Amino acid sequence: MEKELKELTKKNHKVFFEDKELSYSGVPFIISSQSTLDCQQGKDRNVKVKAEYREKKNDEAAKDHSCRKHKNIVQITKKFDCPAKVHIKEILEFPEFKLDRDSEWLRKDTSKKLRLALTGNKNMIVSRKYVLIIPDISVHRNHLIGDAAGLIQPISDELIIKIGEQVKVGVNTVTEMRRHLENFVRINFSSRSMPNKSNKRFFPLDETIRNHMLKARKKFCHSLIDQECLNIKVAEWAKNYKEAFIKFRPKGENNSEDNNQDLQKSLLFIFQDKWQRRLLVRYGNELSFLDATYQTTRYALPLFFLVVKTNVDHQIVAIFVCENETTEAIKEALTFIKKWNPSFQPKYFMTDYSNEEISSLESVFPGKNFCYKRYFI
Repeated sequence: MEKELKELTKKNHKVFFEDKELSYSGVPFIISSQSTLDCQQGKDRNVKVKAEYREKKNDEAAKDHSCRKHKNIVQITKKFDCPAKVHIKEILEFPEFKLDRDSEWLRKDTSKKLRLALTGNKNMIVSRKYVLIIPDISVHRNHLIGDAAGLIQPISDELIIKIGEQVKVGVNTVTEMRRHLENFVRINFSSRSMPNKSNKRFFPLDETIRNHMLKARKKFCHSLIDQECLNIKVAEWAKNYKEAFIKFRPKGENNSEDNNQDLQKSLLFIFQDKWQRRLLVRYGNELSFLDATYQTTRYALPLFFLVVKTNVDHQIVAIFVCENETTEAIKEALTFIKKWNPSFQPKYFMTDYSNEEISSLESVFPGKNFCYKRYFI
């Protein structure tokens, strides 16, 4: 809200000597800026944007294999058209131009001199003040007020900082974190001004604390970019599982042997350990399963499992993640698995009723005696 004096001189501001919020003191002033803040439960000024966003999300959810998480939202908005508003004014006073006596002619003459001084960039004594107009509590409508209003308050910024500090020193449970936060609140408030326990700004819910602990942990990750974190994990897995086959191509890196430009720059991750290769060769040459899972991760990426039936149960013998569920992307991943297991030649494959999966399997594993079991889930 604050502005430099040079910026103010670019506009022809009106000079005041009094205002409905400020009584006459003889000192001229200008209103450099002003702002109006609605109540949190005030008028919803983004109705159209929210409606377009909900329509977009509903269209995405209607598509096949949607990864959107469904939440039961009882109240879609916290806005209740409360008329209460807070008005803020920033004024600049110029005490050097103070009037000795009040008259209309002196006001006009002093205003003229002040404008000339502002345009001439003269060094002047400037006093910056703020006028804050807060409505009476009775102005609020259609929502809770008083102590009951604390139930819908967001968590304090000071508590968010405190959570980050405690996570950094090793606090990893909600119960322990709540004890530290309550002690922090007691230190910062006297016994008379201690907020009510129902005030969620200073006594947040367990879920709120847990969410902010998770956000704090993410800040201490190797990187905020998940691909970089996965790259570090791949290097760690390659060190710990030396006999495992791992293929990781981050999005944007052009290191694919395929001529498809989109495929060359798309994300690909494949993992297969030694014991998985052994089970694949032993049990997979008769019947194998290829299954794509959805809504199992927070990413809108298909996760594929290659599964075989052993003499005990079903086991995952390879996994891969590709950016897009296309025939070319699935075919590329299966080609790597086939290259890692030259003796893997299944007679039958069971898969979802997906044309992309079926086409890729037919391309990678051709053969006269090869057939599929197609089914709906």
